[in-house]
Amino acid sequence: MKYLLTDAGAELLAKLGTTGMGLHLTRARTGAGYSDDPESLTELLDSQLEFQIAEAKRENSAAVLTLLVTNSGLVDEYRIQQIGIFALDEETGAEVLLIIGQDLNGDILPADSYGRVEYRYTVTIKISNALNVVIDINDTDFLLQKTFYECNSEGNITEAFYKVYTKVPKKEEAGTDAKTDN
Repeated sequence: MKYLLTDAGAELLAKLGTTGMGLHLTRARTGAGYSDDPESLTELLDSQLEFQIAEAKRENSAAVLTLLVTNSGLVDEYRIQQIGIFALDEETGAEVLLIIGQDLNGDILPADSYGRVEYRYTVTIKISNALNVVIDINDTDFLLQKTFYECNSEGNITEAFYKVYTKVPKKEEAGTDAKTDN
């Protein structure tokens, strides 16, 4: 996928350069459309699925974003031909399509009934070292496999198993009649 700065994104970055405000990335979306002039778009064509930016890190003069798209809950399959990254214009309060990625062939995202499918896209945004970048990431909305496996190491599973099964009362303690030898 080829990523481009939109015209509205360029205007926002120019404004941020003069005001000293930071770049606030809010969300990402997929689209099933394709444009011959993607830089002029303010919305994705045939917008489909909203998702969050899963991870972000700063590397020198770049912000590297990891976008995670899954088919969880998706009823109908579609072809991901566009990905949009949105930023907040804090002066106006409006969201701006900052970056658009496009690929004529795209990736097929099948319906959830097909089985779990996950695509990871990495987007690098070149920025001024002076520009502060704020990214909305909410770990409560989804659990990355990486996070799941970190939290569920063997030690954690063993400890959880022990805590659950040591608190199960014995039959006598539970109030059941135990057989007695007379």
